[in-house]
Amino acid sequence: MITSSVQLEDKYSKYATHQRKRKNRSTVWRELEQGKNAQDEKVATCKNSKAVITSNPNSGTSHLTHHLHKCPQRPTGVEVAELAGDDGEDFVLNMNELRKEIMLYIVEGAHSLTIVKKGF
Repeated sequence: MITSSVQLEDKYSKYATHQRKRKNRSTVWRELEQGKNAQDEKVATCKNSKAVITSNPNSGTSHLTHHLHKCPQRPTGVEVAELAGDDGEDFVLNMNELRKEIMLYIVEGAHSLTIVKKGF
């Protein structure tokens, strides 16, 4: 936690409230790990290719997303947001497997095909 002191008019210092660390909301952090390099700069390391990319908090995540799209070690045909779930496990959507499961649900449960349009 970071604390900062504020100088008051009566020359006494009072500690201000603690600043909270911002939560990483970008989906690129599912495939990148934050860290620091030898010069104590913030960097992101690709989990696939182990490439080290600068990650200055003021520069955003566009360049990190660009790396993930061009990364040679990354699985092809998968969007950045689709690769990992919230629990950190790798997940790849297989459409053929999904179609198979939907057909089994319809056939075994004697449901009509319109249930797919309505949602389960």
